[in-house]
Amino acid sequence: MPVKFKVIQKKNPQDLAATPKSYAIAISDGIADIDRLSELVADGSTVRQNDIYAVIIGLVMPFKES
Repeated sequence: MPVKFKVIQKKNPQDLAATPKSYAIAISDGIADIDRLSELVADGSTVRQNDIYAVIIGLVMPFKES
């Protein structure tokens, strides 16, 4: 899955006379649900999709205080 991006130029706020520099900015290509996200990560690694799904759920669930 390729990453879409656009190139923008930014000036240095500390040196406005300097030549602007170019930066690549990633462009959103829609929304991926947890199932799709775990599938994409699993395709690019040796970890199974179920394990990745469990990690994602663990990141999204609020932390419980002990």
